[in-house]
Amino acid sequence: MFTQLFTSTILLSLSLSSLVLADVNPTTPDGSSIYKEGEKCEIAWTGDASGAWADMTIQLMSGDNFQMVPTTTVATAQDGNKDGTYEYTCPEVTPNSKIYFYQFTAPGAKNTTWTTRWTLASADGSTTEPANSTQPGGASIPWGVGALDDASQSSAAPAGQSSASASGQSGSASASSVTTSARSAAASASDDAEEEDSSSSTKSQRTSTRTSGAANASSTSEPDGGVMMMGSRGLQVLAAGVLLATFL
Repeated sequence: MFTQLFTSTILLSLSLSSLVLADVNPTTPDGSSIYKEGEKCEIAWTGDASGAWADMTIQLMSGDNFQMVPTTTVATAQDGNKDGTYEYTCPEVTPNSKIYFYQFTAPGAKNTTWTTRWTLASADGSTTEPANSTQPGGASIPWGVGALDDASQSSAAPAGQSSASASGQSGSASASSVTTSARSAAASASDDAEEEDSSSSTKSQRTSTRTSGAANASSTSEPDGGVMMMGSRGLQVLAAGVLLATFL
């Protein structure tokens, strides 16, 4: 009987492990990345071989952990079932700060993943500090809301892959990427900023307007903070708990 119980516990652990690994894992950019407007922005990810991430969409985002705001869609029809990269011309945005991150979605994927926040600087390399120093939930994690300077250039995500409104989440993210269980939790994120552009007063006005009004949040957890997925240590604890409960 002990052998049967032990075998069942191991099979349960392996099953949970497969669930944990079944997601695209963004690897570039990371928290130290700085890209300039007009230059090439780079994106890279480790693919998910489960087959759920075909037709993957990548969106440029900003906002806090509870109200993630789509800035524009940068890529569609990407194959997230295998390792991949993507490059595009970095857009002109307001503000130029460390408040931007990418969101990865696919019609067949149950989860949503994000990069950590990274810096999108002006063409001359200038940046500003985040407009907000703490998250709405109180965590000391800077954030802000950004937008394209030319709103007409913004591209929406394909139907069914746009960001949904988020209310009350409790997840986390890793230093270079975030993977979270969709419609489940959120937590602490990282870095947003307010822009300065002394040559354009209208750009500064747009900054204050957008910072005060976040919209269309993502439906799951958030970028930056500590992966909410269960790691190998968590699986070991769970397996032990199942085994112990069986004997009690």
